[in-house]
Amino acid sequence: MEYTSGNEIADRLSAMNFSGNVIPPTWFKTVTKEKGKPYLLAIIILSEIVYWYRPIEIRDEETGEFVGYRTKFKKDLLQKSYQSLAEYYHVSKRQVTAAIVALEKIGVIKRVFREITKAGKVYNNVLFIQLYPDKLQELTYPQRVEPKNMKDVENAKIIDNTPLPQKNVTGCHQKMEEPPTKKCETNTENTKEITNNTLNPIFSVHEDNYKQCFLEQIGYDVIKADYKDDSAASAVLEQCVEIAVCVLNSKKRKILVNSQWQPIGIVQQKLLSLNLSHMRFVIAEFLKNKTEVKKIRSYLLTCMVNAVYGLEIKTANNRIANSKQKVKTNIFNSFPQREISKMQMDSLEKKLLCARSEYCEKSV
Repeated sequence: MEYTSGNEIADRLSAMNFSGNVIPPTWFKTVTKEKGKPYLLAIIILSEIVYWYRPIEIRDEETGEFVGYRTKFKKDLLQKSYQSLAEYYHVSKRQVTAAIVALEKIGVIKRVFREITKAGKVYNNVLFIQLYPDKLQELTYPQRVEPKNMKDVENAKIIDNTPLPQKNVTGCHQKMEEPPTKKCETNTENTKEITNNTLNPIFSVHEDNYKQCFLEQIGYDVIKADYKDDSAASAVLEQCVEIAVCVLNSKKRKILVNSQWQPIGIVQQKLLSLNLSHMRFVIAEFLKNKTEVKKIRSYLLTCMVNAVYGLEIKTANNRIANSKQKVKTNIFNSFPQREISKMQMDSLEKKLLCARSEYCEKSV
């Protein structure tokens, strides 16, 4: 016997099994920006985090009875990276970072940075996300939060009394654990604690804050637009940004620049002084180079460190060269004076003498 709802579309959807993230409608009122509008990307990322924290039922294979729960990930906290979320939702890494920071300010999650080892390699400051169920329940069911005293009951404002239907978002997840971040894609926790490992004179900030500041000071968007049709220049620009962020986020004592060990603080200060003109100078000089560069990262780092003084020296040399190449003018007018060879001068002198002798003969 076939059952029908009386609606063809509804009957066809009954055969589809939707799974994935869940977004309660109340999040559009509780997860908002400063002006009160829904923070859509933060809501989507929160649903992603909640999905991974929702447990999976374990049932007995023979009897089918419920045995317990297990998590979707192996460790005690969910491991995610800004880059993986950005690629999954087709947004920028900067937007993902801002959304996660906003969720942390709301108090529903907390970023935890750890050091992990995988396949014999050590990854520092890997991002883990801790979820707070109490705050999540408050955001999801705001009218169900129990007041602390009777005064709060009198002043309580019910946001919504209607039942809270849940809407499933299409899509499912196959990965059970996010792999460690790629090279140089690590995170640094903001802290005021002074330890022996903190050797940089520059204050410790998160990698994405470094990257955002660096992109703004070099005019990244302007350079990217200028080189949109030049794939080689764009590749050099991206490589320079990656190298600069790695160095700015480094906690080493010294770094090798131009085959010499230099204090990391000095190198970081030079990178933080780069601007639009300096980056254009670096890209242009790299593309002019005709010899083979074996260590491209070391070469580009050296170019960026030397770009400040290199650009000033080149500008000074151009001014000197231009001053030496001033156009000569004669005493009769302001037209440029032509360079005349000795042979041309002798020929001109003969013509003038002949013309003078002919004039004298006619006058006599």
